[in-house]
Amino acid sequence: MERESRHTRKLKKTRPHPVIGVRGTIFPELLFVTSRTNGSGLDMAQKKRVTLIYNENAGSAGQSRSDIIELISHVGFSVTCFSNRKSDIEAAIDAPADIVVVAGGDGTVAKVAARMRPNGCPIAVLPLGTANNIAKSLGIGRPTVELVASWHFENLMAFYPISVVGPWGRCRIVEGVGFGAIEQAIAELSRKTGFARARSKYAEAALNAPAEKLKIRIDSEAITGSFSVLEVTKFPHVGPNLCLAPGIDSVHRSFAVCSVGDGVRERRAMAKWLTQPHCGAAPVSMRTASLLEIVGQFRQVRVEGHLWRNKTNGKNGDATQVIVLEAEPEPLLFLMPQ
Repeated sequence: MERESRHTRKLKKTRPHPVIGVRGTIFPELLFVTSRTNGSGLDMAQKKRVTLIYNENAGSAGQSRSDIIELISHVGFSVTCFSNRKSDIEAAIDAPADIVVVAGGDGTVAKVAARMRPNGCPIAVLPLGTANNIAKSLGIGRPTVELVASWHFENLMAFYPISVVGPWGRCRIVEGVGFGAIEQAIAELSRKTGFARARSKYAEAALNAPAEKLKIRIDSEAITGSFSVLEVTKFPHVGPNLCLAPGIDSVHRSFAVCSVGDGVRERRAMAKWLTQPHCGAAPVSMRTASLLEIVGQFRQVRVEGHLWRNKTNGKNGDATQVIVLEAEPEPLLFLMPQ
C-alpha cells in the first residue's frame, strides 16, 4: 500500500462544510468530492491554480520554498512559484490564477497587496516573518494543512487599502504611516532587532524624541497640536507586535489615527506601556477616518516599513508640507481561515 504523507493524514481530519462568502453566497461546489481524486480527497477537475510569492529571507519559520509548495499541492492546488523581487511580483500578479498566496512577512504582504487589482484574485497569507502583524490582526496562524485546506471554501474579506500622497509622491499602502517617537526609534534600530530591544528603544524615544507640530484634519474635524506619537494604521498590531489600535476593524473602509500628545504624563504613560504592552490598553487617543490630511514640517515619516527623510536643504528645508491619506473606494479580497 502506498504510504500516506503527513499532509494527507492531517487533511482527513478536516471536516468539509459549506461556508458563506463575502457577499453572503453559499458555495456548495467547493465541497470535497471522492471521485477522481489525487490522493488528497479533491477532484482533479476542480483543482485551483495558486500563484505563490515566496520570500526566501522572511523570519525564521524554518519552512523552505519546497516545503510550502508541497503543503499547498497536497491540499489539492496546482502551484506556480515566484520570488518576492519586484519584477517577479509583477509577473506573478499577471499570471492566470485563482488565488495569490503570499508566503513571507508583513513587508512581502504589503508589497504584493500594493500592486493587486481591486476586486480581483483573492490574497491568501502564509505568515513566515518575524512580527506578522497583518496575519495576527486577521487571525491567521502559522502555515498548516488546515489553514491551506480552508482556502477551498472561499471565506473572503473585503479590505480597503489607503491611497497616500506626500512629498515622496503617490502610493498605495496596506499597513500605515507614522510620525514622531516610533519613527525615531526605527531609524536607530537594525532590521533584525528583537522585540524586547525594539520595545525598549520605542519607550526611550517616547520620552525624549522631539514632538511633531502638526495640523490634522480627520474627515471634517480639525486638530492642531504637538504630538510625540502619531500613527495611522489599518491593523490593530504594529511594530514589534504592539496592539496599538485594538478597536479598528480592518474590513471597514476606514483606518485608525492614534496619537499621543507632548505632555510629560502622556509621554511617561506611553513609554511604560511600550515596555509592558500586555498589561493594558495603549494610552493613545484613537479616531477612525476615511480621509486624513496632515500638514507640518516633517523630519521623517514611516511609510509602510520604510523611512522617508526630508533631505531638502537651504531655505526650503523647513517648508510646510502636506500628506493626504484616503481609503480607496474599491476593496482587495483576502482569504480568511475557517
